[in-house]
Amino acid sequence: ASMETLILGGEACDPTRVRALAARVRVVNVYGPTEATICTSMVRCDATTWSAPSLGHPVPGVRYLVEDGELLIGGPCLALGYVDEPELTAARFVVRQGERYFRTGDRVEAREGDELVFLGRVDRQCKIHGALVAPEEVERCLAAVPGVSRVHVGPEPEGGGRLCAFVAPAEVSEEALRAAVVAALPRHMHPARFYLRDALPQTASDKVDAAALWLEHGQGTAQEAP
Repeated sequence: ASMETLILGGEACDPTRVRALAARVRVVNVYGPTEATICTSMVRCDATTWSAPSLGHPVPGVRYLVEDGELLIGGPCLALGYVDEPELTAARFVVRQGERYFRTGDRVEAREGDELVFLGRVDRQCKIHGALVAPEEVERCLAAVPGVSRVHVGPEPEGGGRLCAFVAPAEVSEEALRAAVVAALPRHMHPARFYLRDALPQTASDKVDAAALWLEHGQGTAQEAP
């Protein structure tokens, strides 16, 4: 009963829940990646009009730049880079208009009042229970397991916060797959389920057809990770 302000951040919250909360207390949506030392903008959520994850306006000292739909962040809040990752640092921390910016990988769109709205990722990064996951890193780990010919990793499209891995061929050892991720990756990057297939569908460009995989969801062998 004593609560006056609720701050939301980390990932987009369901608009219906946001409106319900905003009808009771002051709700503030905050945005900012770790590489920009967390909070770079904020906005108060309206109890009747909130319908999309708005980022609001940058806090003093922070600069936003939208480049091909991707949000770039500039200002003294930026990290120096990634420890022992010079190539990644050079790719994500860039110079634009003579100033240093961080490429967030977040797709945004300007709406009324020049407020930016979060639309998703320009890459395949996702959040599993609030932790950022790069599916490509998990795929590289699994692809190195002897016998693996194809692999695709991603979050369940219906939600639920589970990371799933599709692996071909079906004869690959499940124990070897699990052992590989346990040995090389932090816990939040471990797939919750492994779907073993004789083969994975491909697109015309010889990439795994993720949409077709999820249409087949539930077929074949699915093993729950321990």
